Amino acid sequence: MFTRITDFVRCAGHQIEVRVERSSRGEIRFGFVAPGTSTLAPIDGLGPFDTADQALGAVKGWVSNWAARTYG
Repeated sequence: MFTRITDFVRCAGHQIEVRVERSSRGEIRFGFVAPGTSTLAPIDGLGPFDTADQALGAVKGWVSNWAARTYG
């Protein structure tokens, strides 16, 4: 079972959902849901993380940079 943390990044009028999930065994999964989609997109090259909070901060930073490049 996974516990999910959901947050949002806003850029140029777009709201992007950021998700971090942690299993009871300590496995951490993360990604984002781009506007107009419902699919969680994984992010390669981030991690590993010791805590879900570390992952959330890194994912939000990555998504903010991606959104700025994508949406201006």
